[in-house]
Amino acid sequence: MKAKYHIVGLFILLLLFSCSTDDKMPEVKTQSIRIKAVALIAPDFPTTEGDVIEVYGAIAARVIVEGDRIEERILWQRDSESYERVGSIETSIASEDTEHVFTITNEEIENTTVRIEFDAKMWDKDPEGNPDDYLGWVIEPVLLEEINTVSINEEGTLFPVQLRLNFFDGITLLVRCTIEYV
Repeated sequence: MKAKYHIVGLFILLLLFSCSTDDKMPEVKTQSIRIKAVALIAPDFPTTEGDVIEVYGAIAARVIVEGDRIEERILWQRDSESYERVGSIETSIASEDTEHVFTITNEEIENTTVRIEFDAKMWDKDPEGNPDDYLGWVIEPVLLEEINTVSINEEGTLFPVQLRLNFFDGITLLVRCTIEYV
């Protein structure tokens, strides 16, 4: 009977030592990228609109890892009552939440397609009684592989992205964004 207890005790000790804290889990290496909405500019609009257009809508960014996950964040959003005045001189939109950091594993970068999509849908607010002008909706995809070919994988180097909304006749709205490794 004592032999059974000794064998069980020895088995438990072996089990405890085989599961020691010295065993290291493989480290997951990651890359972080910052995606930022930077500015709005209306280089072309009719003089009937005055000096500026009153822009509202949303700008979003999605990181899509093919076959695995989609992560989306709103970079800029205004409703028709809190529009942004935009003219032919660039209007900076550096306010809260205009930039977000996404993390991608090196395994995802090496073994799948990673795509960043910028999505903008905008309107120009017209005076009361007139319907607002729909400026358009655009989705601009950028493959992470494209970004890497221009050597921005050094921290602080910006990759520019420009969205063009020109659904409403005579008005062009440019949305400027950037991508960078951090």
